[in-house]
Amino acid sequence: MPRIAALVRWTTGHRVAAVALVALAMAIDLFRVADMSVWGDEAFSIGLVSLSWPELWRYAWTTEVNMVLYHALLKGWLDLNAVFGIPPVELVVRLPSVAFGGLAVLVVFWTGRRFWGTTVGVVAAALLLLNHVMLLMSRYTRSYTLEVFLVCLGSCVLLVALTALRHRARWWAAYALMMTAALYAHLFSGLVVAAHVVAFTALLWLPTQWRDAARRSLRAMAICLVSISVAALPLLVFAATHGSPNLHVPPSSPYEVARALWNIAGRSVWYGLLLAGATAAGIVFTLRAWRTRRRSRAFPLGPAVVLCSWLAVPFVLAYVASQPRLNLHLFAWGYLVVVVPALCLLAGVGAAALPRRLARFALTTCLVVAAALAIPADSFTAGQDFRTAGVWIAENYQARDGLVCSTWSCALSLSYYERLGRIPTALLDASPVQWSWTRGGASPLDLADIQTYAQVHPRIFFVESVLDGDLAEVKVRAATAREWLDDHYALLADVPLASLAGPVRVRLYAVDR
Repeated sequence: MPRIAALVRWTTGHRVAAVALVALAMAIDLFRVADMSVWGDEAFSIGLVSLSWPELWRYAWTTEVNMVLYHALLKGWLDLNAVFGIPPVELVVRLPSVAFGGLAVLVVFWTGRRFWGTTVGVVAAALLLLNHVMLLMSRYTRSYTLEVFLVCLGSCVLLVALTALRHRARWWAAYALMMTAALYAHLFSGLVVAAHVVAFTALLWLPTQWRDAARRSLRAMAICLVSISVAALPLLVFAATHGSPNLHVPPSSPYEVARALWNIAGRSVWYGLLLAGATAAGIVFTLRAWRTRRRSRAFPLGPAVVLCSWLAVPFVLAYVASQPRLNLHLFAWGYLVVVVPALCLLAGVGAAALPRRLARFALTTCLVVAAALAIPADSFTAGQDFRTAGVWIAENYQARDGLVCSTWSCALSLSYYERLGRIPTALLDASPVQWSWTRGGASPLDLADIQTYAQVHPRIFFVESVLDGDLAEVKVRAATAREWLDDHYALLADVPLASLAGPVRVRLYAVDR
């Protein structure tokens, strides 16, 4: 029977460390979050949960079911705030993501401490809260931190269920519940379930203390997998019949692999090498402890197998599934945030496994400091700055002015600011529609609609916000609209707004009569 480190009681020091880590994570995530513009998919999620409950369910199960759990929670949160008269400003809509990010840090600390000790827990949690990708997702009104939290919790519960002496059925039921919830938070979590299957299969055959525990749990694991599959059947049917909604995600390639690793490492070569070295050290020391039977309790193989599978399997499966011939549009560095906790835990194991105390302290310090220094400055910048664009438009608005957006992201984002009262409602009332909830989403920017619209507006604000990853048709339609406006209207102002993902440009035209 594997040693169960969880039986060591939490001391006051452990509680203080846990609270401090969560508080630090939330403090960093909240930095400037109220000043960052809503954009893109954030505006989609906010717009979706602004519908009534029947309309939300109808849209989810007919058009886009992914993240349905998150959208239900977000709608409940915003409805609760509305009861107290709190408007859905940027801080409010992002608080759930910040909170789930903090909870994920707590679970990683708890997992590291439970199976390896306090040092691993602290280091892993610190690396997670400072990770570039995790930091971005914790400040984003989307489901990613909820997914990370549930995946972390499910992975930890799996290990506990394997080693539990009491209430084993409850632990296995909790595992099935957590991973089902993770799937309803984001379909990408299915690759983590696959990673758990690979890890469990390895534990069934590897000659370790964990083999007996895995074989004794074979029936329970099988029941859990069947239960998860049955519970997630509506998601699977929807995915099979509707296909991938992420057509903007390019096919996987060595370049996309490098891009993913580059972002996970905070765009720092030195930190990336240090993180990779600590991770490799964690794997090597665990294997050495297993083969020599020395310190095997301090560095158990079972949890390390789960971490390695959790890190590698989603990465590999997403890469294979997104090859050009198949291309399920899964290999995106943002989606791969689910493997970051496993990477941080393995790096923590590597730091704690060094034989000399001074070496452990040096590596631990270097890892945490390098992680902090590797945070890119633009991590605290909006992907696209529709907020400033809206302010400029409101300041320069005149009666009978019109507004044309080049992308659905612009239309949804400015609609959000219109609901907050920051943009005149009249400006959007008759604007050419690029998004319709009743028609199932984005409609293309049509030049004929713009020509009709222009006949009744002496001035028009044209907001360009095309991104490199947008479909070719979107780019062509936006360019065609801009060229027509240039030919028929006098350009009064051209305001470029630099942003992280791509620029937003507000062009004000007046009819040349």
